[in-house]
Amino acid sequence: MNLCAERQQYSIVLIGEFNPAMFQPEWFSRNNIIAPEEIDVIRNELSQSSLIVTPQLTIFKTSQLNIKIEQKRFEVVAEKEPLISIVDFVSKTFNDLSSFAIKAFGFNYSAHYKIIDMETYQRIADNLAPKSYWKTLLGDEITGVNRKSGLTAIQMRKAKEDQTGYYTVILQPSVFVTPGIFMSCNDHMEKKDEVNSAENVIQTINDIYESSFKFMKKIQTDVLIEAMDYHE
Repeated sequence: MNLCAERQQYSIVLIGEFNPAMFQPEWFSRNNIIAPEEIDVIRNELSQSSLIVTPQLTIFKTSQLNIKIEQKRFEVVAEKEPLISIVDFVSKTFNDLSSFAIKAFGFNYSAHYKIIDMETYQRIADNLAPKSYWKTLLGDEITGVNRKSGLTAIQMRKAKEDQTGYYTVILQPSVFVTPGIFMSCNDHMEKKDEVNSAENVIQTINDIYESSFKFMKKIQTDVLIEAMDYHE
């Protein structure tokens, strides 16, 4: 069964010590990370509301990416493939900043899934969180297609066997497609020596980003298909 993922988001997050005011759009242009013509797009009147540069926070958008830099968090988000766009942006940013200490990093993938009908939608929710245990709260709304009460969010976490991080998955109703489900996955990684250079972290990101995003997509589709009681 093919599930159609809508409004997908891919991101890479680095945790460390950053200077947001340094990372202005012009800095990225001077270092050949974004094209000079992107500066005009970022700085034009239509984009002013999405451009912030302060000592505590830098936010701006390019034609492909959303960038948010805080004092302890560096995030790059793409809403469509190719994934290499976010990997290239992060890699080029830290090529000349290789001594930066990175405490942790991770990948995030989220998507909204349109569900064929309300019956299937309720079946997914009931299989993931059986309502029979919630009679005191839900009363008569433990069954039925048009229930107004029920599952609002569920979160699962799996520690990695090598103790270098964990996966976190969140599932909740979609606010964009009806009936629909929103799922987000986080592949969080911590270096065993607690702090690592940006150079080593960027190498790891380049080595594993494809398999990480592929696995997070598989987690989402497998959960939904199993919860639908779907069988070929």
